[in-house]
Amino acid sequence: TLAGLDIRGWSGPALSVSGGRQLTVQDCRVLRCPAAAYAIRDVAEARIETCSAVQGGSGFEVDGGRGVRLFGNVAGLNQGAGYAIRSSGAWVAANNANNNLRDGIVVENAADVVLAGNTCAGNNQAGEAHAGIRLAGGARNARLLFNNCGDDQIRATQRVGIREEPGAGSNEIRFNGTATMATRRGHE
Repeated sequence: TLAGLDIRGWSGPALSVSGGRQLTVQDCRVLRCPAAAYAIRDVAEARIETCSAVQGGSGFEVDGGRGVRLFGNVAGLNQGAGYAIRSSGAWVAANNANNNLRDGIVVENAADVVLAGNTCAGNNQAGEAHAGIRLAGGARNARLLFNNCGDDQIRATQRVGIREEPGAGSNEIRFNGTATMATRRGHE
C-alpha cells in the first residue's frame, strides 16, 4: 500500500509499478511531471483511489493486469489523456478528467472494462479528434454507464462526449450525459 505521497516535478513517471498483484495506492498527489503521473503495468487487482494527476504528461496509464480499479481520482490539465486504460476487466468509477489536452478517458485494446459515474469536461484542449470518453480500436464488451461528458466552457473544446471508433465493438453505452452546456450538442 502506498498512501499520502506528494510528488512534484519528477522527470520520469512519478509512480511506476510493473508486475505483481493487489497493489493499493490512495490519497497521493502528482503535480507537473512530464511523463505519466501513474504508470501501472501488468499489476493484477491494483486499486488506485482518491489520487490526483495535474499538469503532467498524462494522468493514469494502466496497461495489462486484470481487475484494476480506479475510484475517486482527478486528472486535469495534462498533456495526454487523463486516463489511458489498456487493461481488461478494469473498473473506472467516480473519477474526474478535466481540461486534458487529449481524451478525458481512452480505452483501447481491452475487454470488459466498466466506466461508471465519471465526469469528463473540457478535454481535447488540443482541438483534435479527442473526446470526453473514447473507445478506441480493440475496446470490446465495455460498459459505459451514468458518465457525464459535457463541456461548460464558453468555447467548448470537448465537442464529442463519447466516441466509439471503428475497431471497437459490442459495447454497452447507456444513461450517459454528453451535451455541452453552451449548445446542448456534443455527442455522436
